[in-house]
Amino acid sequence: MVTDSARTVVKAGPERASAANGAVAGASIEGLWLQPLMGGTISDDTAIFCDLTEIEGDGLRRRAATGAGQGPSTGVGPGELGTLVKRGLKWAFAGAFVMRFGTFLTGLIMARILSPRDFGVYAVGFVALTVTASINDIGIEPTLVRWPHDLDDVAPTAITVVMAFSIVLFAGFWFAAPAFARAFNTPDGTGVIRLMSVGLIISGAFTVNSAMSNRAFRVHVRTSGEVAAMVVAIVMTIGLAKAGFGAYSLAWGSITGNLVIGSVLFIWAPARYRPGLDWPTARLLLRHGLPLAGAGLIVVATLNTDTIVVGRVLGPVALGFYVLAWNVSNWPVTLFSGAVNNVSLAGFAKLQHHQAELSRAFAQAVGAVVAVTLPFCVLLGTLSSPAIGVLYGPKWTHAATALTFLALLAAIRAVTLISPDALVAAGHGRTALGLQGLWLAALIPSLVIGAHLHGIAGVGLGHVVVAGAVVLPAFAWALRRKGFSLRLIGRAVAWPVTGGLCVAVVATVVSHLPLPDMARLALGGTLGLAVYLTVIRSLWVPILEARRLKRRAMAL
Repeated sequence: MVTDSARTVVKAGPERASAANGAVAGASIEGLWLQPLMGGTISDDTAIFCDLTEIEGDGLRRRAATGAGQGPSTGVGPGELGTLVKRGLKWAFAGAFVMRFGTFLTGLIMARILSPRDFGVYAVGFVALTVTASINDIGIEPTLVRWPHDLDDVAPTAITVVMAFSIVLFAGFWFAAPAFARAFNTPDGTGVIRLMSVGLIISGAFTVNSAMSNRAFRVHVRTSGEVAAMVVAIVMTIGLAKAGFGAYSLAWGSITGNLVIGSVLFIWAPARYRPGLDWPTARLLLRHGLPLAGAGLIVVATLNTDTIVVGRVLGPVALGFYVLAWNVSNWPVTLFSGAVNNVSLAGFAKLQHHQAELSRAFAQAVGAVVAVTLPFCVLLGTLSSPAIGVLYGPKWTHAATALTFLALLAAIRAVTLISPDALVAAGHGRTALGLQGLWLAALIPSLVIGAHLHGIAGVGLGHVVVAGAVVLPAFAWALRRKGFSLRLIGRAVAWPVTGGLCVAVVATVVSHLPLPDMARLALGGTLGLAVYLTVIRSLWVPILEARRLKRRAMAL
């Protein structure tokens, strides 16, 4: 049994008692050259497919057996929850903006230093690591995030189990690297893959610290770590790239960033634990964690199947173009939707016993995400050619063929990223997992056929067909069956979708004008956003007016 001597407690704020953030950012190749493995970026935000009541039951029995006798630590009052969520959103949006700006600048610089093949070689290593790292915590991190009691009894064992499994994966990753590189027609990528495998050790070492940060809504700590990691990674990556290290510059930048964010999470952790091992606790963690690891693997496979297909079928050069197109298409998603996802599951979870309020909150969240994401996705899709040409130069123009479709996919993903959070929060994790499995099953043949027929453009089109014809209807069906109002969702997105269609018409006309790329990009973006804001004015004016009247009433 773990005792107090197994840990060292440091002073923590009132956030320590708050629990249950589960959502974390998706594990795709987005932000490729700055993507850290620490801080929950490997486990997708849809990876928490467990029933909290089952964990609570085991936790209570465990507590009774150890004589701890403490009550659950998951409850917070409505006022405290609102404060935590608002603060989390502010930090998440600030961090997302800084990270996006840093990624954007770094991408511009790296695209002019490195070749598409360099990006492709690194992407092979990154995807291999992403898929492996999706299970290196064996699902224990999301289990700890949702654990209904203090972590003192389970954290030391969690450290030992996760670290042992991470070392095993690291060894397997190291020896399998040559075969994996050959399978993707990049035998020269073996060294890069092996270097990336160090990220498994780093991620495993700080898994418990990451869980504690999510659990206590310590978004400010994570954001600070991500920004620090970004700065260090940028300096490292650009310096090595200019020195001629090619794909290795990206790998070293990523590993260094992982170490920085892991160190920040450790230094500012509300508690620090020494490794320990209690077999009943280990079995309990594995029983709840392994299904989550399997679910996370399905999600990561869904997000990275396209990269695997492109690398395997079309080779590293085409993969380099595709990586750039995917990165650009996901700017709106990571800037807006990603920030919301950092706190959405925790917020929804507090309403899980009030279906009507949960349904209303979910509809409002979907409407807000679509409203701020859709116009930028539409502009990127319709102005893909001038956008790539102006930002990255003529050697990358082939990426525009995929960006046209991937930008549309990003608009759909803005909804599908937040929908599983609502299902999980309402206790329907298995349904969310089934939807992810359906998505993966439909995606694999569609992407393979698209790659063989139309290259990277066919892969992007395959994505859109599956997302629009299979995934969205399936999510709508599942949400309706679980008590969510499609009418409320439809009302929330009606005006943003109408505005998006208007933007598409305006930007398409501008894209065919006989003007330089810079002029078409500036004119299309300006007119498109002006039209969009005009269309949705009828949506936001009443909301702003209601808030103004509320403030006036409170002042009286």
